Amino acid sequence: LEAGMGAGHPGMTKDGKYIIVIHHRDNVLAVIDTAKQEVVRNIPVGTGKKQAHGGYFTPDGKYFYMINAEDNMMNKIDIEKLEVVSKIPVGKSAMYFGIKEGKEFPPTE
Repeated sequence: LEAGMGAGHPGMTKDGKYIIVIHHRDNVLAVIDTAKQEVVRNIPVGTGKKQAHGGYFTPDGKYFYMINAEDNMMNKIDIEKLEVVSKIPVGKSAMYFGIKEGKEFPPTE
């Protein structure tokens, strides 16, 4: 499967329906349907031309958070809608993030 420029950091949804692949060089998330074995959606996640990085699913599997280093943003993607639903400003050139044990993912509403 072709998944874009600099494809990496794949992650599977909790239900196994999709694999999300971050494109480092074109700021897109490819959503691959595991049953169909094809890309069913490309989700734009930044305005820059590169530097989409590390992502994680929430424990309930409803959202996928990922960093866009060039735009200095963390994107929150709704897995049911397959779209960016909010953004959180982060530090300059951030590439990864972590959630301290026992803590919640950051609120974005």
